[in-house]
Amino acid sequence: MPWITLKEELAIPMPLTGGLGGNRWACQIEGEPDDIADLTAALNTAPAIADYKVGSVAAVPALTCEAWNAVDDASQVKALADAAMNECVGCINMLNVCGAMKIGTLYEFKADGTCIMQRFSHIKINIKKAMDERKRCSQATAVQGMRSPMRFAG
Repeated sequence: MPWITLKEELAIPMPLTGGLGGNRWACQIEGEPDDIADLTAALNTAPAIADYKVGSVAAVPALTCEAWNAVDDASQVKALADAAMNECVGCINMLNVCGAMKIGTLYEFKADGTCIMQRFSHIKINIKKAMDERKRCSQATAVQGMRSPMRFAG
């Protein structure tokens, strides 16, 4: 069965909030609250990884990076954010063991105050023939294809 990517998109009016520093893109962080708190502390206080910051979009923790401002395609931002998240989780695992965290919804802030929310979901699909095109076997045909039950002498 093939995998497909489902892209959901919603545009709403929303100003930049929560220390996103005027960045164009923010990516929702999904994970346990204590792991997100550790990530926030590590990224927002360490000068060595100053490219990434954790802010908030309507009380939702979000990863931002100034370098992503030049990227126009949401799928490219998602790939960059996934790589950044994997790198960050790996570093935090070396200091403190942490659970899995991943990128959820992407937020793109437009100059007109609109926020485009996008989410990519990978789903497995099974494509079937239409009901009238499917072959149906009768109960008799199905039984003929089965082996007869074994009989035991008793």
